Amino acid sequence: MVKRLVRGQMKSAPIAKLSACGLSLMGYRGYQLANLADHPGTRLAPVFEASESRVAAPRALGEDAELLTGPLPPIRPVLLEDVTAKSGSSFLYKKHDVLLPDEMYTKLDRISLLTNSGFFVQDYFVTKLDGTVAIPQGICAFGHGDVNWYHWLAEILPVIYLSQNLPAEFDDYPLLLPETAEKIPSFKQTLDLFRGKREVVILRDDTAYRIGRLVHVPSPVSGPFNMRDHMWPRPSDYTQNVGVVQYVRETILDALAIEREDDSPKRVILIRPPARGPTIRMKSERRPKPGGLKQCRWKS
Repeated sequence: MVKRLVRGQMKSAPIAKLSACGLSLMGYRGYQLANLADHPGTRLAPVFEASESRVAAPRALGEDAELLTGPLPPIRPVLLEDVTAKSGSSFLYKKHDVLLPDEMYTKLDRISLLTNSGFFVQDYFVTKLDGTVAIPQGICAFGHGDVNWYHWLAEILPVIYLSQNLPAEFDDYPLLLPETAEKIPSFKQTLDLFRGKREVVILRDDTAYRIGRLVHVPSPVSGPFNMRDHMWPRPSDYTQNVGVVQYVRETILDALAIEREDDSPKRVILIRPPARGPTIRMKSERRPKPGGLKQCRWKS
């Protein structure tokens, strides 16, 4: 029944209105998929200059790297008004549309957007939004996978870093963050490393928020969250803004007071603290330590 009502929204105006009313009575609402990059929001001044994307395909040992490179335009945030959102999701609901980031929308033929918050019917996403909590303004620092350590490091933290380059009129806009940024020490420590003096607002996992004015900064690093059946990711599915990544790396090095020694290159690997359980500790003590790695900690 729900799918029939969704299909009804694609027909003539009278049928579309009746279908939308029927969905509402059942507690659902259908939103048409749209590209956030095409939405007529207010484009802000760039927060990062034009750069380059570099993505290397996996390779066997001893083989040459296959490097995909390409130019990237300046990163320009967009100011959206009156949108609804939830942490853990990159979907932004605006009137009858659900706005998807460009890297999602342009790859709908390859990536899977399966989610437990709703389902897709052709060009529509059907979901339940049972009441919302109002937030006057903020900066989007949440999205698909924001509770995952990799996605937090690779996609969310660079956006938090770039928010420092927003015009002064947005200095009082807080970062809108998932609960993990508050609950998990490793998330909070890295957040404090990049947020500067900006305030934060924690979004509860089970709550939808209606945001009066939302600043959305396109992620400088992106990749498919899940692929469609029988498809494997390829380098062209990814974007890695090397300029932003290098600046983020330098920020970490400065915070950890790491300097080059004898001109030898160094890589900083951010890992969660080891588990404290006695069984796990005993096992880890028997493992040989990787050579050349030095443990560092920063002070907040």
